[in-house]
Amino acid sequence: MKTSPEFSPWITSGIAVAAVGAIAVTPIQAPLPAALSGTHVGDVQLASWADVINTATANFEDIWDHWSPAPAPLATQALLNQAGFLQDLFTGAKTFDEVLALIAANLTAAGDAALVPYMPAGAEDFIYTSLDTTPSTIGIDVFGFDLFDIPLPGKAALLDILINGLHYEVGICPLCVEGTIPVLSLLVGSETAAEIQPYLGFLGSPLSGVLWGLIGANLGPLLQLNDDLGPIIANLSGPTPDWEAALQGLLNIPENFTNALLNGYGEVSLAELLSLFDIDVPDLNTSIDFYLGGLLSPGGSLLNGLGFSTELGDCGIACATFDVPMTAVGPLASMIGLAQAMAEAIGWDGQAFDGLPMI
Repeated sequence: MKTSPEFSPWITSGIAVAAVGAIAVTPIQAPLPAALSGTHVGDVQLASWADVINTATANFEDIWDHWSPAPAPLATQALLNQAGFLQDLFTGAKTFDEVLALIAANLTAAGDAALVPYMPAGAEDFIYTSLDTTPSTIGIDVFGFDLFDIPLPGKAALLDILINGLHYEVGICPLCVEGTIPVLSLLVGSETAAEIQPYLGFLGSPLSGVLWGLIGANLGPLLQLNDDLGPIIANLSGPTPDWEAALQGLLNIPENFTNALLNGYGEVSLAELLSLFDIDVPDLNTSIDFYLGGLLSPGGSLLNGLGFSTELGDCGIACATFDVPMTAVGPLASMIGLAQAMAEAIGWDGQAFDGLPMI
């Protein structure tokens, strides 16, 4: 696998120019409803231009490191397959009908790979797996003091248990009893489990990461613009307008907007989003949040951008907090992961290409 290349100053400058260009061609939108005020709790708010460019450069380098060892793996593997099929036809190793059947099988395999989690065993560092392996946790609090955390399986392991069941072994193998507990069927019934299993798989798929990344890169800047315009309007309203604060807020808009576009907006509460449609969510000490990434955020899946937290008990006395973390997901990196998943489905070995010019 290739080492990370040294990036010349023109790459950093190019990111800066692209960032400013994105603002120059973006029309000003009317502010969204005030119900979204305060939903942004990520750490990407009110960034300076230096922070925006540095973060974007680091994200771009990460994308490069995942792409450059094996550029365009799907197209490359498809061409290699076609060359092999032609050779088989010329040598008589396969008939025309057999080759057509293999091509159809490859198309089906590639399409299926886009819709299921991509977690290859022993994957190289440059592979974009579609599910985050960060553990979930249960935190134990007594009288307001955090005593300890209990690590639990991450999203990759939890989804695998739901889809494939919980494998168990009793005794010392080979003299052991082993089997699989169909967790999803026990929770919702066999028929319902069979119906929802493909949807669960899609939530952790590379294609869902591309779609969620596009949503984040489009919705995030609009929410950031709404966050910035609200205080400006408030500062200009009333009997004593604060012109200085309003001007400062106006000057902050380009860098905040660009940061949300390239690096991500941050966390958005589902309850606040539903309130836009006059849908009330009961207070159940449960929080469901989404993380809106940017164009240059890492690859992944929709499930990576979903977070969940709930409290059991009274934390003033004693409680347990179940927390499932979330991460940013970007469309460009997710497209790389999608191509890698589909390429492996049609024969790529998941290794860096040899004999290609240095990129």
